[in-house]
Amino acid sequence: MAEMSRFEKWLINRRGPRSFRRLLDRLARAGQLPMGNASRVLELGAGNGALSIVIQERFQPAGIWVTDYDGAQVVVARRNFEAHFGNVPPSVTLEEGDGTHLAYPDHVFDVVIAHYVLHHFGDSHAIVRGL
Repeated sequence: MAEMSRFEKWLINRRGPRSFRRLLDRLARAGQLPMGNASRVLELGAGNGALSIVIQERFQPAGIWVTDYDGAQVVVARRNFEAHFGNVPPSVTLEEGDGTHLAYPDHVFDVVIAHYVLHHFGDSHAIVRGL
């Protein structure tokens, strides 16, 4: 996967908690949000962690794995979690990782979020067909 430019990072990371809260509200109203405090959540391409922070705040899942291909983004996400919660909650794991080569066993996560990242995975049409 190619590194994103500074502009691409800005563009993706400009969405804040308010827009993610609205997104989660819409998904919940549509019955498309199977998440609760017993859920294990994986976010691929988490960027600055804003969506994961909202999920942690709202649902307090049993575990949330916040991943990004770019190690610098993981550092920013860690700082944002620390700024928001005072520290990184014990249920949160922040990791640098390639979403096309995950090291997790099958059936570990209840919810997988890949918001604005499929275009980084190569042939996104093949990925969607495989779901």
